[in-house]
Amino acid sequence: MPWDATANTPAKWIDNDRIRKLLKASKARHILLISDSCFAGDFFRGVGVQATPQILDGTIRKAFTRMSRKAMTSGGLEPVADGGQDGQSVYTWWLLKALEETADPYVLPEQVHDRLKKAVAANAGQTPIYGLLHEAGGEPDGSFVFFRRGSSALDAAMKKKMVRIEALKKLDEEAAEKAQRQHEEIARKQSQLQALDSRLAALRKKFGAGGAVGSEFDEMLAIARERTRRGEELEELRKKAEEDLRRKELELAEARRKQEEEQNNQLMTDLDSFRKDVHPSKFLDDDFKQQTWKALCQKWGVPESTQMGSSLTYARGKVHTGDAPLIPFAGGKKMKNTVGMELVLLPSGEFEMGSTEYGEEPVHTVKISKPFYMCSTEVTQAQYEAVMGKNPSNFKAKDLPIETVSWEDAVEFCKKLSEKEKKSYRLPTEAEWEFACRAGTKTVYYSGDNEKDLDDVAWFKDNSDRTTHPVGKKKPNAFGLYDIHGNVWEWCSDWYRHYPSKSAIDPTGPTSGVLRVGRGGGWDGSARFCRSAHRRGASPGNRDDGLGFRAVLEVQR
Repeated sequence: MPWDATANTPAKWIDNDRIRKLLKASKARHILLISDSCFAGDFFRGVGVQATPQILDGTIRKAFTRMSRKAMTSGGLEPVADGGQDGQSVYTWWLLKALEETADPYVLPEQVHDRLKKAVAANAGQTPIYGLLHEAGGEPDGSFVFFRRGSSALDAAMKKKMVRIEALKKLDEEAAEKAQRQHEEIARKQSQLQALDSRLAALRKKFGAGGAVGSEFDEMLAIARERTRRGEELEELRKKAEEDLRRKELELAEARRKQEEEQNNQLMTDLDSFRKDVHPSKFLDDDFKQQTWKALCQKWGVPESTQMGSSLTYARGKVHTGDAPLIPFAGGKKMKNTVGMELVLLPSGEFEMGSTEYGEEPVHTVKISKPFYMCSTEVTQAQYEAVMGKNPSNFKAKDLPIETVSWEDAVEFCKKLSEKEKKSYRLPTEAEWEFACRAGTKTVYYSGDNEKDLDDVAWFKDNSDRTTHPVGKKKPNAFGLYDIHGNVWEWCSDWYRHYPSKSAIDPTGPTSGVLRVGRGGGWDGSARFCRSAHRRGASPGNRDDGLGFRAVLEVQR
């Protein structure tokens, strides 16, 4: 509560529970709340005050990798003193003093708290508190870290992280400056249009009073031309601002992806070295191996109780035991177009395409080098009819997937939608489709290796009741895509032939052929046809009630 707030002026104050919710919702990894106010100890109601751990380099490194939501308060459930030195309160004066006198290259908040709490207690009737914020989304062993400015003794890993943070910050600042310039230019254009509208209003008023229209023709013509020109400039400026924002989001997403990739590569190097040089060696005793594993765990912030030699993966800012969890793509922006299609931004990436099944070999490495948008569901009958003016489906309902469409029909839909929206829609390549379907998984289906897991994510022969179903009713994959297994087969842009044996970047398939590729399985097929790697060929003119599609939107760079 600021000094002028009262119980009857809620716009002037904010309650502690609301602060907790805001902190929990923040995307920041480390947050330290410092509250120098009366009754601030309420933040810790029901939570034990945190004891200070033994501070070692390993402790700092581990704390820096964990999500943190903690608080330092000037007191508990009592009023606190204002009058300190140099115009500061007692608590703030000792807090600044503790920070300024710290000679360490980096320090945890609990160390700062330990240095100031006795001094504050001795000079005012209050006891400072430090601890974990309850129900705010933090991990108990995570922590904000104070870095001493200009220190040359920072841990190498922390230095690298700070460099990455600064790089992202620079991107943000540059984008913000550009956005501000665009905002000012848009405001200027709007002001010019308003001035023209005022002139038009004056002319209309004059006409209404019986003025001679013919004598004003030249002026009206000049205003009309000027308003059209400036309106087009404003429209183009807004479009460019939107494209710049989208490009900035892609740059940030790519920067974060590279950061994740770099960290994971370093982790894999350390893990492979341990497995190759330490774990199997008959010349090293078990105690040495265990200590080396413990050091590896400390370096990467992994619990020391983790079984020696376990599989480790770096993803989403931390190390996971086993495979990385399936979490929706962090940069996965969603948008809706004019016909109601929801599109999800998918990242660039690399995966192993194909399987050892007939027609799906050889397994080969494919890199998708550019992010792209993909429809979160198969194109619905309502969306298809809005663009094409007709609905050829056998099973009819607006929220059912479009079917009984040929490859040519699907291509024509994308062409007309592109013309309608002045954007580049098309069918996905077969590589893009499988990359999107797998969403980082290596299993038979994105839901796992067992057919019984498929029932939760797909409509197929065993559960469809011999019909299609409304889109988006089953569980999505990690990219947020629905029904990519089952419901209807989905046309891809490629001609159907065997895969090449070499790795590829953004492959588009053969340049000619007889059949086009269909993917994903459908309501009338068995579970095996829904596999992530399964493919079939069909004549481009073929239409049946098991064939549909989903579109992709190219990102304008």
